Amino acid sequence: MTNHISLSRLWRLLHWQMPGTVMLTILLGVWVVLFTTFHLMDVGMTDLNEELLREGARKATASYWTIGANMLCIMACSMFNLLFDKRTAHGYFMLPSTMQEKFVASLLLFTLGNMILLIVGFVVADVLCSCLYYVLYPAVFVSGLPDFLHHLMLHDYYVDGHLELLMLSDDLCPLVWWHSVCVLCAAVIRRNAILFAVVPLLLGFPFLWLRGKYATELAGGLYDSWTLPVCILFSVLAVVHYVAAYKLFPRRTIVGHKYLAIL
Repeated sequence: MTNHISLSRLWRLLHWQMPGTVMLTILLGVWVVLFTTFHLMDVGMTDLNEELLREGARKATASYWTIGANMLCIMACSMFNLLFDKRTAHGYFMLPSTMQEKFVASLLLFTLGNMILLIVGFVVADVLCSCLYYVLYPAVFVSGLPDFLHHLMLHDYYVDGHLELLMLSDDLCPLVWWHSVCVLCAAVIRRNAILFAVVPLLLGFPFLWLRGKYATELAGGLYDSWTLPVCILFSVLAVVHYVAAYKLFPRRTIVGHKYLAIL
């Protein structure tokens, strides 16, 4: 078996791991219900007016991004759940592909795949709420999609027409770090990987609170002497976690320790 990653083999792996139509429909339905609920909570159903609807759409869109980003990390903890069953695990390991391709396929499916589902869920929930409010308040049709595209194009990170990479990294690096923790837990822990992934996140809350309390807010971001070192630290730790997950993933045993998959 060659060491390079073959796109054809990668596609076969993705097709083999792809959830069924029923499962995708259920997952999408869960996202739509979840985001619709948050949309209704942000806007409410009484004393509707155009200003209230637009403000609620903006709040709902901000909630979408926060919830969606954390959901991507949480879902990464189930990357290798198919290996819990002996039959599916044997079939998975016997597929004609390298371990690198198996790892990359799972990572793509549980990041980009879930990202697409989340975005579709955002759009469907927003359309449903927009139609509902239009029925209740026909004077105006308000949608959160413009704000959604605003966030998607990273407009909040532009200052004087320039993209502030440090401000973007300040928000992105902690998220990537937690995603890497979830991937590592999925690779080495058989049961309740999310509980172990939450532990370092909880330990980091006091640090984030202190930083938010004493940092200087500028253009929507926190700027202080810690910003660059913190971004570098989170980036290095994320790389270490991803590499460790990749190295430990081939050692995952089909039958072994009750909780640790590498023993």
